[in-house]
Amino acid sequence: MSWELGGKGSYWNIFTPRDYPKNDPYLKEYYIIVTGYHLAQLIVHFASEKRNDFIEMALHHLVTIMLVFGSYLCNVWKCGAIIAYLHDFSDIFGNTCKLLGNFNTHQLTIAVFIVMMCVWAWTRMYVFPFMVYQVFTLDPFPGYPVLNYLYPFMLSMLCVLHYYWFLIFVKILVFYKKKGVAEDLQNKTGTLKEE
Repeated sequence: MSWELGGKGSYWNIFTPRDYPKNDPYLKEYYIIVTGYHLAQLIVHFASEKRNDFIEMALHHLVTIMLVFGSYLCNVWKCGAIIAYLHDFSDIFGNTCKLLGNFNTHQLTIAVFIVMMCVWAWTRMYVFPFMVYQVFTLDPFPGYPVLNYLYPFMLSMLCVLHYYWFLIFVKILVFYKKKGVAEDLQNKTGTLKEE
């Protein structure tokens, strides 16, 4: 069974069901960097002080690591690399906001925050769900029906988290407009709800 996402010669030709696909140069190195970064984030998350976003961040880190390892082991590197790149691109602006938040540059921080929201909306709320839809409608892992349900489900969980976090971004902007203070409303220490 042979198929390609988007048809022969298409830009979206990211699934190739071969045992040993010919991958682009440095794609393996990119995977190693992405895997190392997410493993480090998981270790830091569980080792550091608990914050009120502990559960959703733990879910995000665990699902991301399973997807990165899984796409590597199943030889669908191109799809995994595109999804990782979409996330990495918006993370540049998010981390810049965190950095600027430590200085007395409120106007610049808000400007970068709005740019981050625009990039987030485009990459994580438009392009990424389109890719998840493609994975749902195709048979990316021929002969492995469990993977054909598991991977779209985990990707969908990331989509839900992206929309949830975007709503938090909107709340941060509304809070800033009302109070004049830019504050991360989600990432506070010592406020983990007791269950």
